[in-house]
Amino acid sequence: MRLLSLLIGALTLAGCTLSPTPNKWDFGTVWVGTTHTSNNITWTNTGSDPVDVLGVMTSFQAGDPFVVTPAAYQASTLGKNAACNPVRVVFSPVRAGTWSGKLEPLSNAGGKTVTAGSVSIAGAAYAQTSSGVLGIGGAAITPGNALDFGRERVGANPGKSLRIDIVNGSTATLTLTYRFLAGGGPGFAVDGTPATITAKPGRTTIKLRFAPTRLGKVWSAVEFIDQANGANIAGTALTGEGTE
Repeated sequence: MRLLSLLIGALTLAGCTLSPTPNKWDFGTVWVGTTHTSNNITWTNTGSDPVDVLGVMTSFQAGDPFVVTPAAYQASTLGKNAACNPVRVVFSPVRAGTWSGKLEPLSNAGGKTVTAGSVSIAGAAYAQTSSGVLGIGGAAITPGNALDFGRERVGANPGKSLRIDIVNGSTATLTLTYRFLAGGGPGFAVDGTPATITAKPGRTTIKLRFAPTRLGKVWSAVEFIDQANGANIAGTALTGEGTE
């Protein structure tokens, strides 16, 4: 029995260990329609024997908004303390939700045991946001999805408009400022481009307008902020497509 234990111990020591850097990547919570990329993810051979890293396996489900890049992985043979070619994960959510998964290296050490650490990946997305006494509503708003203006001709004047409601849950009339978040989505505006918006208690209906300035799909988000209390914020993601 002692000889068998020694042999098993020797086989275990002869194996290889691939240690990931980092061991997790959390994209946090982001706007629907945005694209975010992780830092480089690698595995280092912290064992003593060489090991081939042939690719990267994932546990992502069909429809998950994660993509590993590059798609064509360049295999490498790792000596002691050598790191494999890096990969990155791209997170591009098109709807609200929470997702997670893992990455593991596909490896070969000539029949020897390879112990490989996994990398946990997580991300979440929102299409509407509300805090304090402000919220967003209206028939055009579908919770969990961006407010979509559909297709509109580039240069159209005045463009397509949709109505939304700013919901003021307080008993006071609020003066709101607003901002459009950068996201490669030019062409979105509040109808009439007022400097501020007066939101009485209850619902205040406004028009948002989309007049694209370039071809293709574009994204942005609009946020409404209480001028007197910046903790009161409401907003929604916006999408549209410019056509000829």
